[in-house]
Amino acid sequence: MTSSARPHAQPWPEHTTRLIVGDLRIDLPNRRVERPDGVRQELPQRVFDLLLVFLSEPGTVHSRDALFERVWHGVIVEDANLTQGIWMLRKAFGEERRQWFRTVSKTGYVFEPPDAVRVEDSEGESAARTNAPSPVDGATSHTAAPVTGEASNPTSASTIDPRPSTLHRTLAGVMAACVAVVTLALPVLSLPVLSPRDRADASAGIDTAASARKVAPPLRIHLFAEPPVVDARTPDGLWAAMLAEAWLGYKLELLPETLLMPPGSSNGAHLAPDERRITIRASVDPKRPDQILLQARIAGAARPASPALEVRGPAKDAVRLADALSQEVLTRLLPTHAHAPWPALPRDVVAARRYALAMQAARQHDWTRAEREADAAARAAPAFGPVRWLLAQLHWRRGDVPGAIELAAESRRASTPLPDDAERVFDAMTKTLDPGRREDTIAAFAELEKTWPGRIDFAIMRALMLTRVGRPAEALAAATHPPDALRALPVDVRIRQAIASSEATLLKGDPATSRRHAQAALALATAPGLDRERGSARLMLARTHHATPGNAPAPELFELAAESFAAGGEAPSSLYARFLADNIRLDKRPEVSEHLEPLIATARRLHNVGLEIEALRTTAYRFYRAGDHARFREYLRRAQDTANRSDDLNSQRIVDLDLMGEDFFMANISSARARIRRLRSGGLDGTIGYLVPLLDATMTLHEGRYRDALQNLRDGDAAGRQKPPAVVEANYACVRADILLAMMDTVAARPQIDRCRNLGNPSLRAAARMLDVQTDLADGDLESARIKLQGIEKDLASLATGVERWSLVSGIGYAFAAVGDYDRAERLLHSELDATRGAGYLLMVAGIETNLAEIAAARGDWMRSRTLGLSARRRLPGDAWLINQRLDRLDILDALVHDDVASARARMASLRTRAEALDDRLVLRDLRILASISSPGARDAASSEGIAPLDPAQVYIDWLYGRLPSQRATSTATR
Repeated sequence: MTSSARPHAQPWPEHTTRLIVGDLRIDLPNRRVERPDGVRQELPQRVFDLLLVFLSEPGTVHSRDALFERVWHGVIVEDANLTQGIWMLRKAFGEERRQWFRTVSKTGYVFEPPDAVRVEDSEGESAARTNAPSPVDGATSHTAAPVTGEASNPTSASTIDPRPSTLHRTLAGVMAACVAVVTLALPVLSLPVLSPRDRADASAGIDTAASARKVAPPLRIHLFAEPPVVDARTPDGLWAAMLAEAWLGYKLELLPETLLMPPGSSNGAHLAPDERRITIRASVDPKRPDQILLQARIAGAARPASPALEVRGPAKDAVRLADALSQEVLTRLLPTHAHAPWPALPRDVVAARRYALAMQAARQHDWTRAEREADAAARAAPAFGPVRWLLAQLHWRRGDVPGAIELAAESRRASTPLPDDAERVFDAMTKTLDPGRREDTIAAFAELEKTWPGRIDFAIMRALMLTRVGRPAEALAAATHPPDALRALPVDVRIRQAIASSEATLLKGDPATSRRHAQAALALATAPGLDRERGSARLMLARTHHATPGNAPAPELFELAAESFAAGGEAPSSLYARFLADNIRLDKRPEVSEHLEPLIATARRLHNVGLEIEALRTTAYRFYRAGDHARFREYLRRAQDTANRSDDLNSQRIVDLDLMGEDFFMANISSARARIRRLRSGGLDGTIGYLVPLLDATMTLHEGRYRDALQNLRDGDAAGRQKPPAVVEANYACVRADILLAMMDTVAARPQIDRCRNLGNPSLRAAARMLDVQTDLADGDLESARIKLQGIEKDLASLATGVERWSLVSGIGYAFAAVGDYDRAERLLHSELDATRGAGYLLMVAGIETNLAEIAAARGDWMRSRTLGLSARRRLPGDAWLINQRLDRLDILDALVHDDVASARARMASLRTRAEALDDRLVLRDLRILASISSPGARDAASSEGIAPLDPAQVYIDWLYGRLPSQRATSTATR
């Protein structure tokens, strides 16, 4: 939908900062809703604009079309944007106030608060008002500026997860209100006479230029100043060249039509059509020795030597001269911005000079000097927003996220006025500073991409954010561009692209490709001052190494990353890398890393929920590998508490993914199902896209819904998905074979078992071997099964104490009993029973107890069989069909053996009803066999159909083990 109307003027006093509606405060400068319970909910720009429409006209029914015109004027958006905006407003206001936003059927919405909207005065009192402001403009009313040398934030990067279920994290920004800054009067300009061609360029139709500039590639600007260095020895006033360069660079990095290239990236005199070289020079005016002359030359492929732009004036006017020249250059480059508003440079000469020094140091990657000079400039000119924006980036770079967020908010308040396009870029870039607003950041850059498709660096930043919310397929699509286009980008953007690609491919389960991208990032981060970028690349290399099957542990790779981060002053990321190294060294030892609690404290200080959760998950899974399941769950629960306290949906999905398997194995099926629904509702991408269908299929198999289980696996193999890694494909084949065996289709199961064999994974190797044995048992080939069971217990030696091992123990014990080796089966099952009970995995315990109950029955010890059977039933939910139906048949056999035919028939009828509903042909077949021995007539009928009558004393051995396909209590594929 497109709209073009403009909003109305604000109906309250110009300097109003807070409105009161009901028991809520609306913080206008910070776009925030403050609730009486202490919750402060900041809203995205468009959503807050939507709120302002409602506040300005309470009780008025607004049609959907009218709202689109008021809030999204001139922007093509989906209808769902409005629905999402209403949902966000209701969420921000709180459940008890959601009815204030009433949906009017087939029309739109009306805002109906209980009281009039009031203006809060400076003392906190409020005056009643019936109206509130409507949004200023559909275009963004926020700001942005350069992010110097930014690459991926390692404190936001994912931790090493020993399983193939690694996920990721966060970044985003903060906003505030505009404060007017008085602009300085410009000095008189002395400009050359323009040629007819120049004049035509400058006076080209603004509308045509405005539309062309959005689809064209951005101008790549190489900006230089002479003298190249400003220091204490620079003659009076000549430092204005560096100030003009700094000030022009600030504007160029905010405008979407231009891409400021790093120093030294110009290829001599050869410029591409989309390149411009701008050289700014300061000298003493030869005609007036008491004045300085500032000149700027713009060179391009078509005009290697264009006439110079000049301004003259006394040295004391150096600040105004620099300001004037920067604006004149901008007018020549981009005529559509000839009259664009910008903040004023500080009047204080010392502050302006310090700002020039800070920008110079930042472009040279001398971060320490840049921060020192920027601090001095900010103290000298506290109302100068751009220097605070530079400080925000420098603080973020060394890991001070709270400081960066606060400085960005201060910068926004002081950086007025700005052109609309610059505000949109500034809004997006400030969001990248906050690890709590990834989704807002993604949306902001997506909007910029639509408007400025030539700016592929916007797409690359969105790609980086998408990896942090666990959406690798989208991230790869956003980060993938032709090599020539990537080579034309600034080196920091190319590093960002390589890091985003590395993270996304690792999330997709492809460590080999991820490693290549990480190596590319490391090769790019060779210049002095790029320690942080080198740390990011080395961290990814360490992660890919440990995600590659068969690689030896190498904690020193994480230490290398930590050293790079420390050299760049990035203490939080250095601590994070050392924590990961610690966890590799500790392996299965019971200690907790000494870096864990300091890292959690750091993550909380940085408001980085993702980092805290990953630290807890990494610790949890190390205890899982060590067999300490109580501490495993302890740290997962801590991670869950952290995720639930936040609004970080990605972190909540990560923990849901961890706990859905735990719920299943602990027989909390309803909880596991709820987690699966939540995960599916958020979309199936990356690791979630593989593991959710896999566990869903396993749970559905245990519920006896075999065809649904196969369909769940097809969801994971859906067309259009990237080919999964080999270990994932092997997991799918194992579960698919399990399902086919339950369906009595051994012919279709055998090819799946071949695909299940993954020689690099001990668990899958053992699972495939067990499936081979189960297939022979299903076919009645006991001799082949007996041969394949030789030496199978050795497969357990390489498996940690956990569900993988216990699943195999249950299957192997069943198979030994099936071929009549009861002693061996009992010994193996009893050896793991206590550990299984201690871990609390009730589904595992019930499976082992069911096996032991069957063996006891086969031995004729029906008392023990009943005791074990009752214990197993107490642990199981009613829909655990695969184990419950075994216990039901055991009860039927018990009744038959003890001549309780009536009870046996009643139980058979109940079991048949459920088996028919599930279309479980195997159970129905076995029920026919049981019917043959429940009465003489039935026995005769069975004989006429070719079914041999079975002796009740021997029926267990001949039927339950000889004819049933084996039951695996769980799939090894889920971990």
